[in-house]
Amino acid sequence: MIDRMADQTITAEALDAIDVSEDGAAIRVCFRGADGQDANLFLPGECAGQLAMSLPRAVRTALRLRHRDDSLRMVFPVGGWTIEASTDRDTMILTISTPDGFEASYALNRSGADDLAQSLSDAPANMPVAILKN
Repeated sequence: MIDRMADQTITAEALDAIDVSEDGAAIRVCFRGADGQDANLFLPGECAGQLAMSLPRAVRTALRLRHRDDSLRMVFPVGGWTIEASTDRDTMILTISTPDGFEASYALNRSGADDLAQSLSDAPANMPVAILKN
């Protein structure tokens, strides 16, 4: 599946930190390599955004391949959520967060919000294993 390799490959053993530059233009990923050496990966903001959008699918695919189970996915507990106005009058911003600070924001139009509210309202308290989607 991975058919393009760079001249230099570092296998990470542990993630140490993720830092943001003072001007917000770049992100630094600090990790320890399998060889025990500390390493940093610097990503410009746009590249970091592309990585953020790509990682969930890649992690889900890796999890499913590793365990040979297509039903698996990363699941996080919801710690809170907010709904905010957007600069687009027909769109709101739904932000869902976990207790440990992970959050993701989604643009949601009124119809999508109504559908989501109805699906949540219709879900039984002791929901059987099933997938609800619009």
